[in-house]
Amino acid sequence: MLKISYVCPVFNKISYLDKVLNAIYSQIGDFEKEYIFVNDGSTDGSLDFIREKTKKWPNTTILSQKNTGPAIATQNGIKRSKGDFLKLVGGDDIMAPNCTQILLEVIKKTKTVAVFSKYKLFKKFSEIKFKSEKIQNLYVIQNPIERTLISNFSGTTPNLYDNKFIKKSGGCDTKIFVEDFSLVLRLSKYGNFSFIKNILSFGPAGDQNRI
Repeated sequence: MLKISYVCPVFNKISYLDKVLNAIYSQIGDFEKEYIFVNDGSTDGSLDFIREKTKKWPNTTILSQKNTGPAIATQNGIKRSKGDFLKLVGGDDIMAPNCTQILLEVIKKTKTVAVFSKYKLFKKFSEIKFKSEKIQNLYVIQNPIERTLISNFSGTTPNLYDNKFIKKSGGCDTKIFVEDFSLVLRLSKYGNFSFIKNILSFGPAGDQNRI
């Protein structure tokens, strides 16, 4: 059975973590799950919350480090991951219950190294409403290096990556503060990218701590 590694870096996300973690744990689909949380020097109680919330979760690893930014935190999580596919999750992003299932279906069908979906911003949690829908407007970009540079393909929570090629590519450039673009750019050398129009995750609008 395929394994999904959920890697979630967290820096001071206490107001979102309950819903974020519920969404991670509630992912549906026929696959094994591995959970890796990286506390990036939080000072708001995020680390204690994660420890308490996940104490009965199987296959869970919690790392804690001084605050060095999302690229280093994400890369440290990637290094520990053992899954066939990598599901990065922002510490304030909330996934649809079928997010992983749909992305996995697409990446297996297209034999690509990454699949990208859509996300929306919310001002309050009550705005988050996911639709149970089939794959929307699937297309594939071959040899995506140039398009990645031009279009700035990036992102974490809306996407799914083939972990063996993430490891081959080197993952995030830890000399850069933000993690997602360098990871996608490096990955673009190793295979094709697929895209769908489904909205599979939500993130907060207007949060000053959101990168």
